[in-house]
Amino acid sequence: MWSEETREGVIGIYTFYGTKLVAASWKPVRSYDYGQPVFMNAKDAATALTTMEAASDQLAARLKEVLTTPVPKMPPPPKYAPEHAP
Repeated sequence: MWSEETREGVIGIYTFYGTKLVAASWKPVRSYDYGQPVFMNAKDAATALTTMEAASDQLAARLKEVLTTPVPKMPPPPKYAPEHAP
């Protein structure tokens, strides 16, 4: 099976008005059984989104771009890796 980091991802929803981005949201997913994505529960989703935001801010800092205020801390890895969808 893949590593936990490889099994996790997000589905992005972007709303444009003409050429201007006016809204963005993300739904975290975890892949099970031959790559079938399942939406994460609330606790795991919050951890995945915090990880994504912290990693984005780390990259922005290296590129001297705008950061989130305050910059979130990277959450610890999960204590377990679920094997089957809830």
